[in-house]
Amino acid sequence: MKKRTERQKLIKQADDWFSRRVRLEAADHRGLGKCFDCGKTIIVKANDCGHFFSRRNMSTRWDLDNCRLQAKMCNYGMGRPETNKRFRDNLLKDLGEKKFNALEIRHFNTWKPHVFDLEMIIHENQVRVSYLLHKKELTKWW
Repeated sequence: MKKRTERQKLIKQADDWFSRRVRLEAADHRGLGKCFDCGKTIIVKANDCGHFFSRRNMSTRWDLDNCRLQAKMCNYGMGRPETNKRFRDNLLKDLGEKKFNALEIRHFNTWKPHVFDLEMIIHENQVRVSYLLHKKELTKWW
């Protein structure tokens, strides 16, 4: 088995903390939230941080405008998120045309985060997750 590099480990940690943040932002005090795609009430800890533009695009991978709470089945069924009309329409409505267009432009940018960038993403999201857990009186699940 191939060993992960330090950078790869940090990307994984950044993904984990960012996902927790996105899901907690959408949670109520009971740990429930609405799937951004289908609208069903779901348990946030058992569902996903859905990306409109794929995580392949590093420039929008940890962008809060690009991500929303999503039921596992909705996220799994997207295949190519940028072609999912319902998610797109909801995101356009949520962000507004100007912000949506800016996000679309950003996703074409090339960005290779350095170790320092990744450490900052991790730290920022750890702080926010801690705050949200306290504010919503939820316990961590990981």
